[in-house]
Amino acid sequence: DQSPNQVYYRESLARALEARGSHLDLHLAMVQYRAALDLAPFRVTNDLALGRILYRMKDYPRALEQFEEARRIEPHYWETDLWIARSYYVLGKTHRAIFILQQLPIRREAFFTYRNRVIQDLFTPFNPAPYDQAILSYDFSVIRAQLDAWEHQIE
Repeated sequence: DQSPNQVYYRESLARALEARGSHLDLHLAMVQYRAALDLAPFRVTNDLALGRILYRMKDYPRALEQFEEARRIEPHYWETDLWIARSYYVLGKTHRAIFILQQLPIRREAFFTYRNRVIQDLFTPFNPAPYDQAILSYDFSVIRAQLDAWEHQIE
């Protein structure tokens, strides 16, 4: 469905505008992400995208608020914590930023342990598919690279 009343339409248009990156396009992308949120208020990716745009516009306090809203909706979405940490970092709260990133792999592992337990209760064996394994490795690599960059700056 290519209807403006369809959430995926709004998200796709917003992503395209965000990728173009001009000031006007970023504002138009925000309008589309907000419309997507109106259609699907619990899709954390839209809150995260709004925060990401605010961050790109250097409105770090509002970006942080948006990322925290995304985390409230989906506490285990790792990318939200990454952006929260980045926001704290640019706001001068370096140690808080590093702490969040250091805790992120622990929280993520706890989530997957819980998810695996739930899946086992459903009598379904869980073996991550190659794609899932690649995503989990990527997640950790992004977190580690950000931590390394910041830790070297404060030594």
